[in-house]
Amino acid sequence: MESDEVNPNEPPVAMGSRDSGSFMKHMDTSFESFFYKREYTEKNFCFYMSVCARQYKSDEAMKAFRRMETMGITPSEYSYNILTLNFAKKRDIEMVMKLQKESLEKYKLVPNKFTYNNLLVCYAKMNQPNSCENVYREMIDKGIKADAVTFTTMIDAY
Repeated sequence: MESDEVNPNEPPVAMGSRDSGSFMKHMDTSFESFFYKREYTEKNFCFYMSVCARQYKSDEAMKAFRRMETMGITPSEYSYNILTLNFAKKRDIEMVMKLQKESLEKYKLVPNKFTYNNLLVCYAKMNQPNSCENVYREMIDKGIKADAVTFTTMIDAY
């Protein structure tokens, strides 16, 4: 991974924390409370959706994502990848595929390695190694380089 790339599969790091994502498991995810002293920016919406992912609250993440769109904040690959990760962790392949299709058709966002890694996470959690291999082949065919997350997730499918 390039040093300036942000990985939506990894939560933001809390300075001085041993487990960088553990604090997210205990954060208040009520929308009003979360945004009480935060601006409505894509970055903050992404952080909120990351917290929801950590707490397996995909419905709340979806509501926040739609609210972001309603407020006129255009989603990026990053925000879509965080949202799809919410559903991938819950093994909701239909929603993962629907969101990836929507991102391409509605916003012309091209799938990247994080998009494919989210698909892999979903298939791995569903114990579908053959589907993981198909996703991996598609990545390679499209010239997208696999990373450690890709390979580790594929191993987890077995």
